[in-house]
Amino acid sequence: MSRGEAGEADQPRGGHGPGTPPSAAPLAVDLRLRARTLDAVGPAVVVTDLEGHITYWNAGAERLLGWPAEAVLNRPVEVISSASDDALTSDQIRRGLTRQAAYTGEFALAVGGLDPVPVLITTSPILAGDGRTTGTVAVLVDISDRVAAEQEANLRAAQMTAVAAVGEMAFMQTSLAALLDGALQHAVRALGAEVGSVFVVEDDELRMVAAVGLPRRLLGKHRVPFGSGSLAGYTLERDDPTVVEELAAEARFHPPPVLLEAGVVSGATAVMRVDGRGEGVIGVYTRHRRTFDDDDLNVLRSIANVLAHAMERERTHRELSRMAITDGLTGLPNRVLFLDRLEHALAHLDDGHFVSVLFGDLDGFKDVNDAWGHTAGDDLLRAAAQRLGLHVREGDTVARFGGDEFAVLCEDVTGPEEAAAIAQGLAEAMAAEPFRIEDREVRATISLGVVVSDGSGSAATLLRDADAAMYRAKSAGRGRVELFDEDLRNRVLARLELTNELIAAIGSDQLVVHFQPELAIGGSEVWAEALVRWQHPTRGLLPPGEFIDLAEETGLIMPIGQQVLTKAAEQLARWLAAGPGRAPTAVSVNVSARQLMEGDLVLLAADLVHRLQLPPGSLWIELTETAILRDPDQAITILNELKALGVGVAIDDFGTGYSSLTYARRFPVDALKIDRSFIAGMLEDPRDEGIVRATVSLARSFGILSIAEGVEEAGQLEALRDLGCDLAQGYLLCRPGPAEAIEAWVQARPSGGC
Repeated sequence: MSRGEAGEADQPRGGHGPGTPPSAAPLAVDLRLRARTLDAVGPAVVVTDLEGHITYWNAGAERLLGWPAEAVLNRPVEVISSASDDALTSDQIRRGLTRQAAYTGEFALAVGGLDPVPVLITTSPILAGDGRTTGTVAVLVDISDRVAAEQEANLRAAQMTAVAAVGEMAFMQTSLAALLDGALQHAVRALGAEVGSVFVVEDDELRMVAAVGLPRRLLGKHRVPFGSGSLAGYTLERDDPTVVEELAAEARFHPPPVLLEAGVVSGATAVMRVDGRGEGVIGVYTRHRRTFDDDDLNVLRSIANVLAHAMERERTHRELSRMAITDGLTGLPNRVLFLDRLEHALAHLDDGHFVSVLFGDLDGFKDVNDAWGHTAGDDLLRAAAQRLGLHVREGDTVARFGGDEFAVLCEDVTGPEEAAAIAQGLAEAMAAEPFRIEDREVRATISLGVVVSDGSGSAATLLRDADAAMYRAKSAGRGRVELFDEDLRNRVLARLELTNELIAAIGSDQLVVHFQPELAIGGSEVWAEALVRWQHPTRGLLPPGEFIDLAEETGLIMPIGQQVLTKAAEQLARWLAAGPGRAPTAVSVNVSARQLMEGDLVLLAADLVHRLQLPPGSLWIELTETAILRDPDQAITILNELKALGVGVAIDDFGTGYSSLTYARRFPVDALKIDRSFIAGMLEDPRDEGIVRATVSLARSFGILSIAEGVEEAGQLEALRDLGCDLAQGYLLCRPGPAEAIEAWVQARPSGGC
């Protein structure tokens, strides 16, 4: 039914005809008098009598409800209340329009063939002069704008709640798969959609990982290309949200058949991007025509941003996890991953099959590091890793354990013979041709230890045994392969037992310090070198050759070095207190490379010098050239700090290292100790004599001392005297002994030099 005309301006709305009840006559007359005013009022006004018949219907009611007054006057009020499809609501409307008391309610009315309209109904009773109720007047106000605003506000609140919920899921570190699925469901609901999808970037295409309203079989399998070949690819390429009004009519990109089959008409997509990197695309779609506005896109973009950061976090976590099990330099598995694979192989080994571990160490790697620096050393390690990977069997694991150590896990070998053959092939491949390092040809071989297991023994035991076999291979020469056997097992066990005993010795004061005098040639001064001994509870007094190498390998050299330096300094303080001529006046202590670079040598020396009040030049340390070459710049810094404390520095075994002349000039040293091998041969071999002569001359030109060690013959001492060497040390003069014996020797010797 169409809206009625408002009628002539001079004809009042409503009134009563021949059938108008007498009780309503005064009301009708009154309404006629007010008709012009009521018609001008914006809201709809409806008047009913006591029987619930409509007696007045103004122009506002015609505009709001769509029926002209002629169509509703004198009809029951149900003509309005029946406009609601809900019976309860219809009854509430009827009672509200006819109740003889004040009433307010909100309802959706659809009359006159119009769409439902949200209406606020306010009613009041109409009172006659004598106070009797004669009817009800109802004011109906169109609240469409307010309701729309409230719905919009509620929608935006729901959308923000959805964004917050996605953020909370991400904050709670929900698994990425669950987060993507949950976030998509929130986005679909918040934006009034029925279909949704999430695609992530994988190589040069996009893969669907989450979906709503689409077949689950597509997840993880459905892929689309970048660019205009797909909606997701187009959005990613534009790097901006895409709004689709009519999917089937799209010309900007190829409409996805998957969405068309799902009945999608409209949609919106946004890029999941973080730090300039597109992680993927999220989209929501409707099966009816819908326009997505800026607010909708902001919601979608916000959810996309949360997902992008979560994906970035997940990628970082994966990278950290990868770094935890791989070697950063070569990209090979590290010890952790290797052990995991080895344990798995041992646990799943079939009867009659074997697992083999090859443990290798690059021969000559240290030479490359020392000669050309760490960059060249790193290049060699990478090249060696690549070559090993090329020459193992398919399925074997090559790992780097650190430094120049590599390990190979060979699963399903037939026995020791096959394992040894694999190792020999690797050794030959490494030695076959030189490596190209910084435009240099560098030859490097590998020494390999091999152990085979039938499943018995732990992964740690196999590694230990392979390591022991490798050390035997290395000691036998470069590029060799050694198979672990029972004899080697016994030696490994003995080594472990000795390690435990050495740990106990450090804690129970079994380590003692002996001294060997150093005499001024042609003078009266006596110094001494401190030498550690192990007073073993069952084996007696052990020389350092029995345990120092083990201490270096296990790291026990650190506490041993601290004990020796402390005991030697304390003995020196006692000797100095005894007065001149009764004991040595200076003591030197050997310090390893590890002590120099990794320990608190300067702090310990400072404490000893200050606590014991040692005069400058009385406490010395001896270092090999190799120790200094580990990190020359750091070594110079440490040596300068020691010299500032008044601690003397001597280079031990001078002439046996690399670039001796260069480092003697560069480093802040106070003495050169000529290696005993040159002293032993100086009387027979002109070359040894020349080295000794050159070293003494070099020391003199630098203004530092020269000290000869290993003097065992009188002729050697005389030759050193002729060359002008400053001090001598060796069995010819005095054997090492405890402090009391050295004191007695000093006091018993005739005055004057040697």
